[in-house]
Amino acid sequence: MGKSDRLFIVGPALISGLGTYLPAGYRGAVFCLFPGLAQRSPSIAVKGAACGFVLDMIICIGWGFLGWDWEPRVGWNLALSHYLPPMHTVITGGTCTVSNGTQFGLGLLVWTTTMFTIWLWFWKPHMKWRLKTVVLTAGAAFVGITAGFLWTIAPMDEWPGNPASPFGDLAVGPFLAVFLASMPACCLLVACLTYYMSKRPSMAIVEPKGHDNDSPH
Repeated sequence: MGKSDRLFIVGPALISGLGTYLPAGYRGAVFCLFPGLAQRSPSIAVKGAACGFVLDMIICIGWGFLGWDWEPRVGWNLALSHYLPPMHTVITGGTCTVSNGTQFGLGLLVWTTTMFTIWLWFWKPHMKWRLKTVVLTAGAAFVGITAGFLWTIAPMDEWPGNPASPFGDLAVGPFLAVFLASMPACCLLVACLTYYMSKRPSMAIVEPKGHDNDSPH
């Protein structure tokens, strides 16, 4: 990867990761700017952002219909519930049988896998689907490990309110530093994997002559 390529992979990947913490809709749009920014294509950036916005909203609305609420008496964290997708409602006395931690990890996996799929849909050269599956599986593994780590170190009270109590909790300052670095790190790993996989000649789909360069097909 040359110096120019590193700049146009690392920068957009970090922007996408930081976009994860924005409000619903905006975060999907910013997250999915990646293929356009990395490939210096304004039209792909616009298409990716539009797809990200729409699918982000669909996931959030659909997640709400599940009726999965966090029970604060068994551990919760304001940053994890309100600032990472798909965002969760916290209700004391809720009847949901799915644990807070499972809801957090599963929701983040569903959201990020959907957004990474948009990345691959607009990425060129277009990879074969088996390679896209490898990238998505690796991305899910990165996010799953990150979600488990965040859940382990998060102060399980409404920060900056009550002090941390369960095993593994970090103080608010160090936790926020890790929290804000977590999604950019996942995005950077997936971005680099996408770049390297697509550059292997045997992995790319050969485009016919005259094919529209901005088309994801």
